[in-house]
Amino acid sequence: MTGLTIRSALIASHAKCWNDSTDEQRLDPFNGLPLIATLDKLFDNHLIAFAPETGKMQISHRVTKADRAILGIPANLREVPNKQQAYYLRLHLGMFKSKNGR
Repeated sequence: MTGLTIRSALIASHAKCWNDSTDEQRLDPFNGLPLIATLDKLFDNHLIAFAPETGKMQISHRVTKADRAILGIPANLREVPNKQQAYYLRLHLGMFKSKNGR
């Protein structure tokens, strides 16, 4: 997503929460996105999500315009999610919508 080449600064962020996943889902590479720490925290706290069909970032109304500027968002995924990734992103988007009243 960010184009960052420093692998040690990336976190495998899970679309389907680790606690709610089976062992198979935890290890499924399609359940993860390589995100930098700030985006990982926003994603885990359902303050951002990604459209499963396009990878377009969705941002919670709780993230102010000033915060968006500081964080450099929105930023869409660099590649359109494949079928397997879209499955997990759809689950995450459902939680995002329920937590943000959408």
